[in-house]
Amino acid sequence: MSVARLQLTIQDPLGDVEELDRATLALRQRLLNDTNVSSVRQASDAVTPEGAKSGQTIAIASLIVMLSENLDTLATVVDVIRAWISRDANRSAKLTLDGDSIEVTGTSSAAQIQLIEAFIDRHDERRL
Repeated sequence: MSVARLQLTIQDPLGDVEELDRATLALRQRLLNDTNVSSVRQASDAVTPEGAKSGQTIAIASLIVMLSENLDTLATVVDVIRAWISRDANRSAKLTLDGDSIEVTGTSSAAQIQLIEAFIDRHDERRL
């Protein structure tokens, strides 16, 4: 069975680093429990985002999600991440798969939903 590597970088410009770490661990557990992923681990390569100003504190966390080869895995993972992000309007998540990235925020605008669906379709050729 083949797997795909999804890099998830979470930013909270107003957040506390320890709080984001706790919340990210809860997201990790939810992904493991509620989706059909192969594994989820914390990444140690989170970096300060481009455009961040000197002295600006931005809480950043990063997860590596290994997606199983399954028709609905990516869509389910994205749904779990969107639900988690929506609980804190300050947070956003950058999802990167095969060099293709998308930014997910807590808003559920029609434009964002279309972008997310297009991202999923690009990476899930078997999706109906």
